[in-house]
Amino acid sequence: MTEEHIVGTSGLKIVYGSREYTLAEDIQYTLGDNDNQPIEPRAQLVAPEGITQTMYWYLPGTEALDRWIAKENYNDNISGIVTCD
Repeated sequence: MTEEHIVGTSGLKIVYGSREYTLAEDIQYTLGDNDNQPIEPRAQLVAPEGITQTMYWYLPGTEALDRWIAKENYNDNISGIVTCD
């Protein structure tokens, strides 16, 4: 398994559910041994002090990941946001 980052995505504004979020770090993802394995990129969001929010995306494999990165439309394929306080 390989941990990868999409360099330069930190600070991007992402719209999800009619709200705008700011990425606090570059999007990262883990590549498995199989090109057809689902990939779930993730990134911490800028959040109020004491709260951690992580945005997750879902892509069905490396081909979809490559197209997603090439498009640079990170508003697509969001699976949700996890909030912890």
